[in-house]
Amino acid sequence: VGIAVWRTFGVRDDAAVNGSMFVVPNFRDLFFSSRSAPVYVYCANFFAYSYAFYMVVSWMPEQLQARYDLPLGIVGIVSGLPSASQVIVSCLAGYVADRSVPHYGVARVRSFAQTLSMLGMGTGMVLFAVAGRELWLGMTWMCLALAFASISVAGVSVFHFHLAPSRAGFLFGCGNTVGTVAGMVSVPLTGFLVERAADPT
Repeated sequence: VGIAVWRTFGVRDDAAVNGSMFVVPNFRDLFFSSRSAPVYVYCANFFAYSYAFYMVVSWMPEQLQARYDLPLGIVGIVSGLPSASQVIVSCLAGYVADRSVPHYGVARVRSFAQTLSMLGMGTGMVLFAVAGRELWLGMTWMCLALAFASISVAGVSVFHFHLAPSRAGFLFGCGNTVGTVAGMVSVPLTGFLVERAADPT
């Protein structure tokens, strides 16, 4: 949906690939004009991704300890495995996306990357939830979830450069701010829900 809005109001694929991008002249046009819809969709994407990411990263150690009854020292080691998968996949995702843009266009590549990231992360989290108490099966799904999450480096994480090149830094700051708010909401809300769950693990 975000990419469709962007294609309607923002830069065209061929313009982005050739470096002749749409430039937003001032901040008022960025947020309060007929071209503002993609900016709000960009921020909504940042919120959704960050909500899930902060929730997983913040609650994973507690869940590992509660579900698998692991010693605290082992929890720290095991919790690092999903992050290691992120490092590998994010590098590959960025490389593949850069090679794909000239062939498929900015909109298709960014849209595909972000969609794959969110769907893959959600699927991995659901599979982790139903994995039972088999540690390495659960960690496989969690590694998968965060590996897919890292594909967003080829999606929303770089979209500000295409959306408003002349205000990319400011726009990225707005997205990060919205993402931080998502983290401030998701972590305590998850704790609230976990405390009231029939089975907190």
